[in-house]
Amino acid sequence: MTLRTRLDDLAADAPGPGTLDLDRLHGRIVRRRRARLASAGAAVVLTATAASVAAVGLLDQEGPPPVAGESTPTPSGPPTVEKSPPPGPQLAFNAPGCGEEVATQGLAPETPLEMTVDLDDTVDLDRDWAEPIGTATITNVSEEPFSGATGRFPGAFVVRDDSVVTEVGPQQASLHGVMLAQGQSVTYPVHSFLRQCTPDETTQPQHEPLEPGTYQVYVEFEFVDAFTLYSGPLELEVTG
Repeated sequence: MTLRTRLDDLAADAPGPGTLDLDRLHGRIVRRRRARLASAGAAVVLTATAASVAAVGLLDQEGPPPVAGESTPTPSGPPTVEKSPPPGPQLAFNAPGCGEEVATQGLAPETPLEMTVDLDDTVDLDRDWAEPIGTATITNVSEEPFSGATGRFPGAFVVRDDSVVTEVGPQQASLHGVMLAQGQSVTYPVHSFLRQCTPDETTQPQHEPLEPGTYQVYVEFEFVDAFTLYSGPLELEVTG
């Protein structure tokens, strides 16, 4: 059987033109086409919605989105270190003798003057005994001029293991006036023999030098018939 013969047979068996309902066939084609278009439109809407959600998520993030293959850095830097608390109020203390303990006497009284003591970072025992171990700066912190008198330099009490271990350094022998305008300062030397004293010793101490190490220094400065300024304890490093 040839191809032409088969085509003739199929044509002979086909229904006549009036048999097909062309209107019904056309409506079915239209409905199927609309269904396909609706499905395609829904897919587009879903795709656009997903893209919008992804974009909003990216905008909510701080900074640009991470790049593939890169890790998100973590905050770095030096750790926060709590500052040391400020020193407490200055305490008044007695003027102890050799071998005695420094006894506190409550808060130092308020005065028109303020004393700031700066000791050397280290003090060598081979230095000249007349060389000061630091300075004391007296400042008029009141709103009025100050006028007073003192008969001595600031006295330094060197302490180790809670006991005074050396006598107060050399002092001047006469009174001198102190006049300071508001905010004005004057500086005095702070002396110490740095020689081991002996309790109940009344003569000028000329004993063995102190052992190298860390000591505490208390400084007091008396104004005649007025008040006494206090500072300490301050650390002093003594080297051999």
